[in-house]
Amino acid sequence: MSSSEKNERHCTGIFIYKFNELKKEYEVALVQSEKFRHHSTGELLWTIPGGRIEPEDVGDTLEKRIIACAMREGREELRSEIQDVRYYPELNKKRKGAEIGYKDPEMQFYFYECVGKAVSDELKPGDDVIRICWYSLSQIQLLNMAEDVKGLLQEILTHTEKYFMK
Repeated sequence: MSSSEKNERHCTGIFIYKFNELKKEYEVALVQSEKFRHHSTGELLWTIPGGRIEPEDVGDTLEKRIIACAMREGREELRSEIQDVRYYPELNKKRKGAEIGYKDPEMQFYFYECVGKAVSDELKPGDDVIRICWYSLSQIQLLNMAEDVKGLLQEILTHTEKYFMK
């Protein structure tokens, strides 16, 4: 493995949503982890669940492996099942660790983004998760998070008809 390959990670991020019947709006699950901090202040950043595509994420195509990874990460980080998981290649992005607040600012990430519906409203922090919460579009504007993650959330929450299953 070359030194550049050691500094690369292929990961899946998953935007997990639900419809809040009381507020009549969609919300997404966001997490805080020790792995993601603001580089200058050290504050924890809010982000979406996700992680590295592992050998156990099986599928005969890259898309099936990406979806398997997204579902596994959702179960691990939220302790919840996810349904209707779909992969959106147009949301893929290459990012440096510094852009997303990762502990290694030089790490190069290739993110494959998915969207899935929560089976339950109940969230329980799992692997490496310190906090977890549901947030609406208006609340996201006020959160401490990487700007590109905030941009993706704004895109998804303002185009729910495209990304969310009814």
